[in-house]
Formats: sequence, structure tokens, C-alpha cells
Amino acid sequence: MTKRVFFLWVVVSGLLLTSCNRPAGNEEAVVSNSSSPLGGLEGAYDQCHTEACWIYAMLACIEHEAKLSGDSVLLSRQWLLSRLMEEQTIQRFIIKTQTSNDNNGLLHTFTKSVDEHVGRLCSPLGGLGGASRGVGPDALRLINTYGLVPYQHERSRINNSRVLERKLCLLADRHAASMPSHPTDARKQQALLELKKQLKELLPRFTISTPLHSTITEAASSHISSPLPSTGGDGGGSSSFYYLSMRYTPLQFAESVMYCQQWQWYASSPYHPYNTMFALEVPDNRRYHQYLNLPMKEIEARVIASLEDGHAVYWEMSRRRDAGASDHAMAIVGLTRDKKGRLAFLCLNSYGKKWGHNGYCTVSLSYFRHHTCNVGIIAL
Repeated sequence: MTKRVFFLWVVVSGLLLTSCNRPAGNEEAVVSNSSSPLGGLEGAYDQCHTEACWIYAMLACIEHEAKLSGDSVLLSRQWLLSRLMEEQTIQRFIIKTQTSNDNNGLLHTFTKSVDEHVGRLCSPLGGLGGASRGVGPDALRLINTYGLVPYQHERSRINNSRVLERKLCLLADRHAASMPSHPTDARKQQALLELKKQLKELLPRFTISTPLHSTITEAASSHISSPLPSTGGDGGGSSSFYYLSMRYTPLQFAESVMYCQQWQWYASSPYHPYNTMFALEVPDNRRYHQYLNLPMKEIEARVIASLEDGHAVYWEMSRRRDAGASDHAMAIVGLTRDKKGRLAFLCLNSYGKKWGHNGYCTVSLSYFRHHTCNVGIIAL
């Protein structure tokens, strides 16, 4: 190997290490000869050039749980990612068009709705990258707000979230700049409708339908109201689709897939008392979701107990030892043995079937202890 080739190899390896798009090559990611416990298309999911591994990992856990009840549902990752990007675009538009005397207008109504759902306006598109990043509890928030859609209903997808983010930033800024200093309520509603119409052209589409009478007002006041309006015929509480000869709205479908699921979130921090709740101090926890602080040994024991009962575990890690901030997420779907016969976790990644062993890898208990940021476990 020449010096030039070796230098290029080092540079490429360094770039891979700093992103959640693709993993660094290390011995902990070596796959055993374990076969896929799920079968089918699960390992084929590829997040491509997005940072939505947390959405992929959460839906992998939900699919695994559905498998236990005999349901082989495959869920659309693009649905939640699209709703997240849409949400942030409208938030950016709202922030840029807020005026001091807007107390009873449409923008104030949406701002109040956001405050009720998430406590404050959080993480609108900033134009600096990272719009598709998040944490496991926020994936559940998106599901509770916008529901779920089967994978089969995807018509297009987001392959590069940062390119799309730049387009959405320009779109929101252009609409905000076109607003007068003191717009009327009718002008605000018209601007939001125009923004929604153009969002529909930029975001992925799905083969689901919306009644013609569905309006922006109905989307904001549905029985499980979304904090922000959703895109035309692709989102909103009135959208519906057929699955196995049954008609669902996205919220109804999410309720049927996640029937009675209760998630518990754990982290281990030496800076907070154990057995207390705290907001995990990582950049992606933009809505200050709460985690129960436990010693790492107890978290490990709970993960093993959950896996022994057949439940998948949501896992966020830092690939830099003890870095204190997560940079990737995977679903732990079972227990296995490494090449030396030691107990290890079988994980489903989101890099497609060509990565690892059909998309799966094994992680040693030692790696888990030193690199875990937080985990989500279904309450037993």
C-alpha cells in the first residue's frame, strides 16, 4: 500500500467516525453467524444521507414487538421524518412572522398549540444542519401526534436531509419575507395554506387520501390535535388508507400497532442522583425529555431481562468512549454470543442489508457499558 493510498484511507475513516450516516469499522461491530430473528425486509432499511437513525431504531423496535403478536407490519420511516421536517419548516415561518401585537391571530393559535404539546417552540430549521436529528422519546411524540403509515404506502423518500433542509429554509424565509408588517388573520391563513401547498411538493408523498372538506383549521383542531398543521393530502388527522382490507387514519393505525405499549427511558449520569428523573443533557434532546437515572449495571440488567422476555430495546450510543452525547441509535433485538462465546447483544442497524450481516451486528456487553447514552424499554 502506497503512502498516498494509506493517507486517503485514514481521511475517509475519520469522516465516517464523525457521522451517524455510516459507522466506523471496529471489532465491536463484527457480526457473528447469528441469523436474522425477524426475517423479511427489516435489515433492508437504509437511512442514506439522513441523521434519522433514532426514527429507524424506534420503528424497528415497534415492528419487533408486533412480530411477537403475529403481525409482520413494516412501517414507513419516511412518514415520521417528513412530518418532522414539515413541523420545523412551519415553526421557522411562525417565528419569523411573529409580531408583538399578534395576540389573537392564527399564528398565536398555533404558537399556543405548540406550547401545550412540547412546552415551547423547539428546534425549528436553523439552516445549520441536523434538522433530522432527535432522540427516542421524540419519535414517540411524532407517532402520538401524526400516527404511522405502512411502508407499502411510500411513493418517494428523503435521501439527503441536509439538502432538503436548505430548500425548506429558503421556502419558509421567502414566505415570511412576503408578509406585511401587521398582516390580517386572513392573510396569515392564506400564507400558511400557500406554504403547505409548496411543502407538499417538496416532501415525500404517500398513497393515502384526504376528504376534500379537510381544511387547515380541522387539522389543528382534531381529537388528537397536531401542534402544527400537516401537509395537504399526505398528513393530518383526516387522511386515511387501506391496510389488509381495513381502512385506517395514521393515528388509528398507530394505535392498533402499538396497542397498550408503555415505554420507559433510562440513562446513567454521575451528575444527577440515581433513581430520579432528569432531562438528558445531549444536543439532540431539544424538547428536554425526561429519563430515569440508574447505575449502568442496573440498566444492563433491565435490558437483558427485556430481551429474555422477547422485547426489543431502543439504544442510543456514543461511538467515542464516554463522550457523553449520542451519535447513533440502533434496535437491540436479541441476545447472542460473540466469536469467543461471550454473551452479546444482537442489534439491527439502519444502513441496509449490505452492512454487517444482512443489516445486523453483535455488540459486546463491555462496549454497551462504556458507550451507552440512553435506552428505551417497553414496560414489562
